[in-house]
Amino acid sequence: MAVQGNFYWLYYGAARKCKIAMDSNAIIEAKDAANDAIEEMADIRNWHFLNDMWHMQTNQYRYTYPLPAHCDKIISMFSTERDVPIYEIDNKRHSYYDPNPSNEGDPYFYMQRGYGVQRQPHSKLTIKSDDASDTGELYIRGFSYGREVSETITLNGTTGVESLYEYSLYSKVEPATDGYTGNVTGTCFSDVITVFTVTAGNDDDITSFTQPTTVVTFTSAAGASDAGVAVVIEGVTSDTETNVKEAGVLDASGAYTTTASFNKIYPPSKQDSTGVITATDSDGNTLWSAGPTDNSVEYLQIAFLNPPDSTDTIRLTFKRKTTRLVNDYDPLPIPTKYSTYLRALVMAKLYDYMGHQDNKARDAYRKYEMGLKKMKKEDDANRKAWIQQGRNEPPTEINRLQYPYGGYSIISGD
Repeated sequence: MAVQGNFYWLYYGAARKCKIAMDSNAIIEAKDAANDAIEEMADIRNWHFLNDMWHMQTNQYRYTYPLPAHCDKIISMFSTERDVPIYEIDNKRHSYYDPNPSNEGDPYFYMQRGYGVQRQPHSKLTIKSDDASDTGELYIRGFSYGREVSETITLNGTTGVESLYEYSLYSKVEPATDGYTGNVTGTCFSDVITVFTVTAGNDDDITSFTQPTTVVTFTSAAGASDAGVAVVIEGVTSDTETNVKEAGVLDASGAYTTTASFNKIYPPSKQDSTGVITATDSDGNTLWSAGPTDNSVEYLQIAFLNPPDSTDTIRLTFKRKTTRLVNDYDPLPIPTKYSTYLRALVMAKLYDYMGHQDNKARDAYRKYEMGLKKMKKEDDANRKAWIQQGRNEPPTEINRLQYPYGGYSIISGD
């Protein structure tokens, strides 16, 4: 149905105005022209109507964070708990000031880490003995969200003690000098995986571990409506770097759990779906989310400097990605009042595709350019002041940082 502001109105209406006979090939060409026009208009500037706001929760000791899959470009970042902006810092400065980010604190900067290519399952470690008298210490070193960390845990007999960090990889465990009375085990993913065991009386360092692995569960927000939708996941299933690809379909409830357990997971792919499909690990942590027309998952990652030492709520303003429209009823990603300018651009592209229509293509493009000037003028007038702040410009105080690690009191002039 041709309703101004939907995909059918855009591509079919433009084709009819160009007097194109609408057979199946012409429809495909018109849809491609419409989607190309949407992408061209969206890439011109950070339109306020394409800006989105998202709140994320930082976790104590976690270093890297994935952003929403529909985040195309960060505009500003703000700590609502501390009431301060968080500024972008480039990779060179980030590596200089904190080459091995080991000191937690309040984050004042972030660095974009590129698009996520794989995820490793992370889980806290639970340590306990089978003897109630064991209350000695245990040193652990490993990797948590891309950085090497360590901690010392004091045992509490047969009661499990949880680690501070969520680990994806373990490199060393040092038992107490005289060992322990009982056998001490470290488990993850709710005791499903035993990472290591220190036998009674043993005080030798442990450097061989069963690294964390997890099954992946896909769940659709639309439930039964997405029964039969195919999903594909690929990853590494063991310490021997065995690569496995697994395909499955969502069941009658809109869910699928892999038979393989992974310790490295690449972004999955899926068919078009009715609802958002989310992939989670054995602890219920979200690995990815993909929208109905997102056939693969791609997301930006950021790293904070310093890594957070407490929970904080971060307000993120970003430019949304534009996805290629498929269904006739899909809404256009621009205000309806501007849709006629967008259709003029579609017509210009169609005339160009047809050939020998240079004058008509130029006329249509002129109409688009006139509309674009009006759009830019109104966009500047409507843009909120808070969207303007923190546009990837570091504070001048960053140039006063003379040495790596800590010392962030100088930012406030102390």
